[in-house]
Amino acid sequence: MLQAMREKAQGWIAWVIVVLIALTFILFWGGGSFFTPAGDQSKTVAKVNGEEISLSMLEKQYEQLLRQPNSNLKHLSPNAIKAKILDSIIDETLITQGAKDLGLKVSEHRIDSQIRALPIFHENGVFSINQYKRFLMNMNLSERELKEMFTKQLLQQQLYSALASTSFVIEPDFNAFMNYFFQKRSYRYTKVERQKFADTIKVSDDEVNEFYEANTQDFYTPEKVSLEYVALNLEEVKNSYTPEPDQIKQYYNENKALFNEPERRSLAHIYIQVANDASEEEISDADKKIKAIYQRLTKGESFEDLAKSESDDVQTKNKGGSLDWIVRGEIGIPAFEAVAFNLEKGKYSEPTRTDFGFHIIKLLDLTEEKVLAFDEVKDKVTAQLQTRWAEDEIINRIDKLTNLSYDYPDTLQPIVDEMGLTVEKTALFTQENPENIKELNTPKVVEVAFSEYVKDQGNNSDLIQLDDQNYVVFRIAERVPSALKPLSEVKASIQSLLVYQKSSDQAELAAKAILDKLKSNTVEEDKLISEFAWQESKNITLTSTEEDRYILDTVFKLARPSQKTGVSAEVTQLVNSDYAVVWLTDVENGKLNDAKPEEIAQLKEHVLRQAGELDFTLYTKSLEQKAKIKREDFTS
Repeated sequence: MLQAMREKAQGWIAWVIVVLIALTFILFWGGGSFFTPAGDQSKTVAKVNGEEISLSMLEKQYEQLLRQPNSNLKHLSPNAIKAKILDSIIDETLITQGAKDLGLKVSEHRIDSQIRALPIFHENGVFSINQYKRFLMNMNLSERELKEMFTKQLLQQQLYSALASTSFVIEPDFNAFMNYFFQKRSYRYTKVERQKFADTIKVSDDEVNEFYEANTQDFYTPEKVSLEYVALNLEEVKNSYTPEPDQIKQYYNENKALFNEPERRSLAHIYIQVANDASEEEISDADKKIKAIYQRLTKGESFEDLAKSESDDVQTKNKGGSLDWIVRGEIGIPAFEAVAFNLEKGKYSEPTRTDFGFHIIKLLDLTEEKVLAFDEVKDKVTAQLQTRWAEDEIINRIDKLTNLSYDYPDTLQPIVDEMGLTVEKTALFTQENPENIKELNTPKVVEVAFSEYVKDQGNNSDLIQLDDQNYVVFRIAERVPSALKPLSEVKASIQSLLVYQKSSDQAELAAKAILDKLKSNTVEEDKLISEFAWQESKNITLTSTEEDRYILDTVFKLARPSQKTGVSAEVTQLVNSDYAVVWLTDVENGKLNDAKPEEIAQLKEHVLRQAGELDFTLYTKSLEQKAKIKREDFTS
């Protein structure tokens, strides 16, 4: 519904924010710790021109990074990762400060519009205040904090746009780029296959033993652990409660409006889009256009026909402007709803302005609000009472579980005795491959399981939220330490590795010998061509998709051949570990007259964009050089 209006609010920066917010939403909602990390979270870890960066901000971004799908960072030093994250936060702070110093601002109205446009806050395709509040609650964010996040992102985008819009590329530089881009190059290449050398190589037992002794650190089995754990599940807590009949009836009487079928309206609209950054002239043109359409309606032209021919809503225009059925408050566009819910059936509105443009709205049909009797909604009322009770009860149980885990850190038995929970156990797993622990396979669980506090000191974990339904506390049930694999177990893999290394070295030497002959000028060209199996390609462009990518890259890095410079050739390794000698034979300058106007326009846009990105990078570097930045020790 209203897809065109939603898309209009989702330009480049909006989608950047979607990705950032959605990722954070998934990470924190889907696998977060219920409590903040240990340590003084108010501690300042850096100051940027007097603006403080807190330890809590650093820890939160560190957790986000670890929880990304397929993260390979768990084996790296946490402090090294956090140092990089802190550098990133400092850069972001500098850019935001720079934008403000230039007088750039973001209005409250624009932030609200961006929030309402984000799909993550939508339910059934439209903005939902409940979804929005749920998001804030599960992320432990206030509305102010979320808006600050949006403000920073939008300020940075404004700064980037301001710098990029002033970038330029002089004509000689662009012509040089075009000449290179449209060049045609001809070349020969011959392959030296590694496998031919591999087939002749023998590796002795002494070589295997020597490699094994020198690289024992590579032949250890990974440490394994299994966990025993207790879990809280919101749905199970909910199902454990049955409200009394009097409670159910009382709740229905007090909240009848919640269980009625609301009034629904079927609408159509004719929509003229207006961009967020539209000029006064563009707004005036859109206003004139919608008024002209309205005049045509008043003179008897068909609403459906005008929607098909004039509306900017590409999702609905072919349906005569017809939208989905809606209820009040569903689409989150107050100006649109105020008009739509005051129309009579079959009537259309005067031109109406919203944040997305101009509309003429027509009411096609409606169903009145239906009051449902108690017996019709009894089950629904009961379920809602159970949910409300469970949401409070789960907090009480979480508190109790947390306290018991803390009071008795070396056992889960008191939790079992007092809360009636069942201890379950996982299979053995490694830090790198935790797939077989199923529902506990989250980055946070794996990280905590292999932490010093839990694995080495034998303590219970803190309570960890797996998702919006499940919470766990666990401890190590079994631990299998890392051990050196016997030589007999790894001998075959060592032999294969040594054969690969030796054959690769020999193939490279053979390729370089060919290259030396080619560049020596002591062997006639015809003889060189006949001596090796050369393949030849002519008039290949930089964007060719038919050539081997590694060979093509080498071809376009080689200098133009000439009598002064001699043969232009190079050795390159291919993706299959073979080597190739690449021999550039001819370069034909790009002919700009052959380029289509749209190609030239696209390339100009590309070059300007690259120039804008360079200007932005240089500007941020200048901010860093001028700034007063003080870092504090954050290691623990």
